[in-house]
Amino acid sequence: ATKDKQDRNRCRIPKSCEGRVVQTTYLDRQDVFFQYVKQSKFLFLPQVHDASPRVATQALALDTPVLMNRNIIGGWKYLNEKTGESFNDLSDFRDALVRLL
Repeated sequence: ATKDKQDRNRCRIPKSCEGRVVQTTYLDRQDVFFQYVKQSKFLFLPQVHDASPRVATQALALDTPVLMNRNIIGGWKYLNEKTGESFNDLSDFRDALVRLL
């Protein structure tokens, strides 16, 4: 979610991504989250403070690849050449995205 439960933006979407990225509030219904994931080209996990993120395994179960921060605690174990790509920071983000797409 890039908006909080009060619908305030918590993450800026770059102008170049407008119309390509959907900003949501926190999705407390799993079925709604799954519908978003099924429609997505990939699941983006930029954070590093989530020990073994459940959403990564949920996306993979729905055959949706993951673009994940390599520094996330434990998350890297889910990635290989068939399940997604990882990046360290903005210096290699674009390359990981190109490989994924």
